Amino acid sequence: MLLVIDNIHVTLKGLIEDLKFDMKYWNDFDKIAVVSDKTSVEIVMRLSSVLPKLDMKHFTLSKVTDATSWLNE
Repeated sequence: MLLVIDNIHVTLKGLIEDLKFDMKYWNDFDKIAVVSDKTSVEIVMRLSSVLPKLDMKHFTLSKVTDATSWLNE
């Protein structure tokens, strides 16, 4: 999955919906490339690196091509 985050607004309802999606489709993803220049997104990515099975990596917006290449490795 390639996830590009340019603008982010977090609400409790949004977090709950996100968790529902994550739990439903957790085993469908092997890699997630998160592309964003937001420092908060990068920090969350570092924290999520402890999640089992999922290979996640952060890229800046200028490196979206690198993110796509990494997903195809």
